[in-house]
Order: sequence, then structure tokens, then C-alpha cells
Amino acid sequence: MKKILYTITLLLFFISFLKISFYIYNHFKNKNIENITYEYIVPVKESDYLVNFNRLKSLNNDSVGYLIINGINLKYVVLKSNNNKYYLNHNFNKEYSGSGWIFMDYRNRLDGTDKNIVIYGHNMKDNSMFGKLRNILKKSFRKKEDNLIINLIREDGIHNYIIFSSYIVDSEDYYTTTSFQSDIEFQLFLDVIKYRSIYDYKVSVDSSDNIITLSTCYSNTNKRVVIHAKEIDF
Repeated sequence: MKKILYTITLLLFFISFLKISFYIYNHFKNKNIENITYEYIVPVKESDYLVNFNRLKSLNNDSVGYLIINGINLKYVVLKSNNNKYYLNHNFNKEYSGSGWIFMDYRNRLDGTDKNIVIYGHNMKDNSMFGKLRNILKKSFRKKEDNLIINLIREDGIHNYIIFSSYIVDSEDYYTTTSFQSDIEFQLFLDVIKYRSIYDYKVSVDSSDNIITLSTCYSNTNKRVVIHAKEIDF
């Protein structure tokens, strides 16, 4: 009996060691990839960058943007596949990775007709990917107005957004709707997602606006942290 318990304990220890080793390896591998991509993104000022999309696309032809949220020190190249599953478990180099990568909904067209651009990422415990997104829900985050700005650099230029809604919700498809049949339908959508917000950001939004939606898991539950922001001119 003692031998069996010893064997089981040893086996559990070995499995835990493998998990920790894989986690550490995966973490540093993604950090190295991030450093490589940063070589092709040149800061001009705080929220203004020159992005070499030709070079990024030569490394990964799914590159469609560069996401910046200075309030939580988040900066990532955004990828877009032909589905919403691939980058859940593949990194920028298209290698298998439990951390995945930051990616845009495959239904977004980026031709100027998208009313809601949706971007996903895992909520990693080491704060990589969208691990920091939950910080936007904190009251202290909202005290500084600059924290509410989200920048998405695309090939057609820099798109600036201001947060108007943030909340936690059960996993669903509604808030990830990317196209609408009419302005009335879109306005109803905006009314719902703004009403859900845990905080009144005092930001008006209507059907003439374009918005961005960021989504990640909330802890290990089936809930999601969701952030909505509307496009603004600087």
C-alpha cells in the first residue's frame, strides 16, 4: 500500500513538474515572439506608432492591426484567421500554444463597413494576452481619463476609441455581433451593451458610431469580461 501511495505521489509530482515546465517555456517563448514583432513597430509618441505591416505580414500574413491600451500597458499585434478557433491555441508564429494570441473576429471585413470590430484574447495568469483586461473593471482605472482610450492601428491608419461600457457576462454570441441589418437594430444593440455597463462612463453612443469590442474569459468560469469603446477623432 505504501508503495502504491508513493508511486501515485511521485506520478502527480512529475505531472505537476511537466505542467509548470511547459507553462514557463510557453511564457518565455511568447515573450520572445513579442520582442521580435516590436522590431517592426516604431513609437512616434505615446499613442502614435509607425507599423511596418509589410514586414509583419512577411512573418505572419494574418496580421491586421496593432492594439494599444496604455492604461493597462497592453500592446499586441492583432491577427485574423478564417475562423475564431485557430488563434485560441496558436501563437504569432503559428505554433501550438496554450496562450494563443490576440485575434480579430473572422467575420470582420475591415473595408469600412464594420460597425463592431471584435477582438479576443485569453485571460492569462501571467497578465500576458488579455490577462490585464480585467483591470479596466476596477474603479481606480476610471479615475484617469487617458486610461479610457484604446488605439487600433490598421493599414488604413490609426483608429482611436473611448470606452463607454465594461461588464462581466455569461458566455454568449450577442455582444460579438459584427453586422446589423439597419441603424435601428444597431441602436438597440448599443442600448443593451451600454445598459449592461457596471459604470456610467458619461460617453454617448448612437447608430452613426463605429465601435470596438474586447473580450476575454473571467477567471476559470464560463463568464466573459467585455469592454466596448466607440471610435472618436483626436
